[in-house]
Amino acid sequence: MNTQHITINEFGQVIQSDDVLFDTAPYQKHESVFVPFPLVENIIAHIIRTQHLETVTIPKVEAVLPFGKAGIFDYHLRLLSLTNTKLIQWVIEDHTARYQHERSLRQERQEDLISKEAGK
Repeated sequence: MNTQHITINEFGQVIQSDDVLFDTAPYQKHESVFVPFPLVENIIAHIIRTQHLETVTIPKVEAVLPFGKAGIFDYHLRLLSLTNTKLIQWVIEDHTARYQHERSLRQERQEDLISKEAGK
């Protein structure tokens, strides 16, 4: 499983990233990661507004990361700082293979049930 660790400010600008899944250079000065990830913007706004200090996990997010990598990811968001500059840790875990395997197994089970019902 590939995992990317990103620290962003409340405006979606990247402060630090290991760039494992996608290059964050465009989001370090001029652009906001909230443009390609509006879900993250909404969750972070809620975390900051409520000063929620626990990690918020959003599993099974189907997304296309910048520069074309599509997959199924788990997002973990946590407020790091409540000072004037609000910092958020965003961890993206790529679980594409696992979730696709689970989906395939569910599909096979459904097809087996349908076949059994049709054979009665």
